[in-house]
Amino acid sequence: MADRAPPGFLTVWTEVDPGAESEYLAWLTREHLPERVGIEGFVSGRVHRATDGTSRFFVIYETESAAVLGSAPYLNRLNAPTEWSARMHPRLRGTVRAVGQAAHAGIGSGSFVATLRATSDRVPFEIGDERIRRILAGPLVCGVRLLRCDAGTTNIDTIERRMRASPDGGFGHAYVIEAMAPDALDRALAAFTDALREAGAGEPSSGRYALIHALEKRWMREELP
Repeated sequence: MADRAPPGFLTVWTEVDPGAESEYLAWLTREHLPERVGIEGFVSGRVHRATDGTSRFFVIYETESAAVLGSAPYLNRLNAPTEWSARMHPRLRGTVRAVGQAAHAGIGSGSFVATLRATSDRVPFEIGDERIRRILAGPLVCGVRLLRCDAGTTNIDTIERRMRASPDGGFGHAYVIEAMAPDALDRALAAFTDALREAGAGEPSSGRYALIHALEKRWMREELP
């Protein structure tokens, strides 16, 4: 039996025009996430609000493989936005978006999340590194994800991409730390930042977030209320 492909990811960090946050969240939860998670090969989507960071929202989707993010079903959706999507995309600001391959270590997901985003595609240490294992051993730490950006697939030109008010930002790789409590997340983030500094990886862009909505394909019904 052939080895299964590693999972893929789609991440979006973004700001929203003043006064548009309520509609943005309604659009995400009532239309956009169900639309995306319903695409063949998508597994889940999660929305986070910043508790400390430069982007107010962080959204991450899991896919069965990175190839899903360059597939015809997904690109067809990006090139056929709904009326609601056409209203919302121009109201997004400072969007950083990337797709690629994900790796995960730990015991699952947590409600409190820290992201560390670097421009370089040189990964300082892999998900199985001893430094990550030490961080995962901390109390109430759930998991660490390593996200490797696929620049070619990320930068495919689409109608939705052109709708946003400014060009999307990107990154080379990112780590996502998940914990069950804010203080546990703070300790893990401090240890991770120290490890990156010791590895000569510089100072990545970081932010802290709280989970506010999640959708898995297995939860979806044919119609939303």
